[in-house]
Amino acid sequence: MQLLSKVAIVTIILVAIAIVATFAFRHTTSQSQVTASYAKGFVLSDLYQHSPTGIFNVINVSKSSSNPNSWVIVLSAAYNSTKPCPTYLTETFNYPSTNLAPVINNIYASQCKVHQVSTTHGSNIGLPIMAIAEATSIQTPIVSNYISTYSYNNTFVHAKFYPSFNKTLNNVSVDFNNMWIINYTAINANNSVYVILDKFGKFIRAV
Repeated sequence: MQLLSKVAIVTIILVAIAIVATFAFRHTTSQSQVTASYAKGFVLSDLYQHSPTGIFNVINVSKSSSNPNSWVIVLSAAYNSTKPCPTYLTETFNYPSTNLAPVINNIYASQCKVHQVSTTHGSNIGLPIMAIAEATSIQTPIVSNYISTYSYNNTFVHAKFYPSFNKTLNNVSVDFNNMWIINYTAINANNSVYVILDKFGKFIRAV
């Protein structure tokens, strides 16, 4: 009877070891089968599921130095990109090592503030969304009153960089080189307002 009990215990232990070994093998195998394309697609799919209106751009995909079966995915994320206070950040994922939790976040703009400048093309403000965030953060009376009058939700903003610009905006002649023009337009308004920044984000004027 004691022999049977010992055999049963040994059998249970062996079965448990076999199950653990099988699970570990399958887990390792499944990770080794993750391709760069799959990892990138899986991370993007999760982001879009949580933020369908977000704008995500993959910057780089490379093998993880800590796990050869994982991929480091660096991407930019833009939220509310045409609103007065957009959010812009870069995120780094290590998938599947850390699943879908970002390992690094660099927040450049959020909550109507610019936290740090993202530089491209040799200028301090290289992205329209950063120009919008910078223009709003200045809180000029013209823009603040416009948003207050027509509401934040009804106001949409676009920014464009001009090597040269010579036009009339709101009856004001505007003649500058290398500048950003940020256009605030409300759904129920008869006019737009504009903020002009130089390429480094320095405020020039609002009209």
